[in-house]
Amino acid sequence: MQATSNGKLVFFAEFLATAGIFDCWVDARPLVCASPNAPSKRDVLGTLLLAILAGYKRYVNITALRGDAVAAQVRGMNRVISEEALLR
Repeated sequence: MQATSNGKLVFFAEFLATAGIFDCWVDARPLVCASPNAPSKRDVLGTLLLAILAGYKRYVNITALRGDAVAAQVRGMNRVISEEALLR
């Protein structure tokens, strides 16, 4: 059984996935990363959304999300990226 410390966040993330809102938002953003090591657009925007939904106001708090694999799986993300990667 998988568990997450951000319980209610997962329900809202599932709503966004079911309604297709997150997918439309990701597809509409003109985010382009040129590096071959760059994270995917879905991982970048998904990490930002998860941080906002968790109530974080600073980039340094994103580190707390990195251990929550369940929230990333619900969003269809490969991983939660680091705050340094999000800033770049």
